[in-house]
Amino acid sequence: MYIVKNIQRIIFVMLVCGMLLASIPARAAEVAVVDIVRVIDASSPGKAGQEYIDKVRAELDAELSSYVKGLGNSKEAASLTEQKRLELARRFDQEFFYVLNILMKNLKEVAHGWLNNNKRGAKVIVAGGSVLAVSSGVDVSEDILRLFNEVKVDFTKGR
Repeated sequence: MYIVKNIQRIIFVMLVCGMLLASIPARAAEVAVVDIVRVIDASSPGKAGQEYIDKVRAELDAELSSYVKGLGNSKEAASLTEQKRLELARRFDQEFFYVLNILMKNLKEVAHGWLNNNKRGAKVIVAGGSVLAVSSGVDVSEDILRLFNEVKVDFTKGR
């Protein structure tokens, strides 16, 4: 859920970039479209990323609860709780973007591999969220999803 919200933000940026590139003429056969949100959400790496993020969220929530209990009824409890909550929110954001960066890096690698080996004549892949309308013939989301599902990601590695 958290991943999907931020991916939607990224797609908005891609939409803006897509509008800037819309003036570049391209033949339909040269363009392929991928629904990034759907691919990540439905993929094994995306599900693993969501599972990792959910675990991080639970750990941080438990840490906050433990911290609050440890404060007791001190006068500064509310202020200290808010400071801790903000600290944990920053840590969560770092973990979230860590996961998102790994997912996007791997998705880009898969997309480049597909693009280099495709038989459709596609020369560019655009994010589905950055186009106003698309023919089903140029939507390659299922192809990319199939390839992306083969990617194994360990989000704990390198942490």
